Amino acid sequence: MERKKHLKLSCEQLGLGDTTLNNDTVGHLDVSRIYVDDKYKLLYCEVPKVACTNWKRILLILTGKMNTTDPTQLRSSLVHTIYQSKYLRTLNTYRPEEILFRIRQYYKFMFVREPLERIVSAYRNKFLTSYNQPFRLRYGRQIIRRYRENATKHSLQYGDDVRFNEFVQYLLDLKANEVFDIHWRHFYKLCHPCQLRYNFIGKHETLTEDVKFIFEELRIKQLFTFPEPPNKSQPTTDLTKSILANLSFKQLHDLWRLYSIDATLFGYSYRY
Repeated sequence: MERKKHLKLSCEQLGLGDTTLNNDTVGHLDVSRIYVDDKYKLLYCEVPKVACTNWKRILLILTGKMNTTDPTQLRSSLVHTIYQSKYLRTLNTYRPEEILFRIRQYYKFMFVREPLERIVSAYRNKFLTSYNQPFRLRYGRQIIRRYRENATKHSLQYGDDVRFNEFVQYLLDLKANEVFDIHWRHFYKLCHPCQLRYNFIGKHETLTEDVKFIFEELRIKQLFTFPEPPNKSQPTTDLTKSILANLSFKQLHDLWRLYSIDATLFGYSYRY
């Protein structure tokens, strides 16, 4: 309840909660990242890098079309491609009056995390892992071409060694009217928390307790177990700080300012 109170107050202070939703205004919201389960009457807004793969696994199992009740048996590469497109439905595929009905009647939840931790996580996943070559070709080459003097031919061709400070400068230079990739798009632009009045706001920092609460709310706790987060040799906060240390003071300050609305809405304070 405290999270919802804080969010409501912050929305009012930032002037983000004024729109009254109706059949006309709801059509102006991008609800393409909100997944719908009509059987269980729930809406889940996907925020990449905040346990979204596991939540999609849960939604897929709830469809009854998976041959398992163990979420870990569903390969993440299939979850985000074939399974998602075939078995999951997003809110934008409904008519305006159907969207409005679901927003008003269904149980709505989303998960967030400390904004800069999420950016570091997105960078590591998209630019430092071998299986994300398409991402590096799409963004990595562009970033290196724009920000690295005397880049090697290999770097320009493959985009596979993007430095964190280059990635951050790319984010800072994006124009206000440019659409951010979903992996670093703002929470409030992905999920519209000031308009949709979510029933529950989960946090990555309290994932285990928050998942348990939602499972009990939806009466699905007996169906399966939410996958445990992987054990990491280095705490996430320490890892984030070590990577952020590659930024200049100005870059770090400007990056926080870029995501300051998310931080304010969800109660995160600057700690770097």
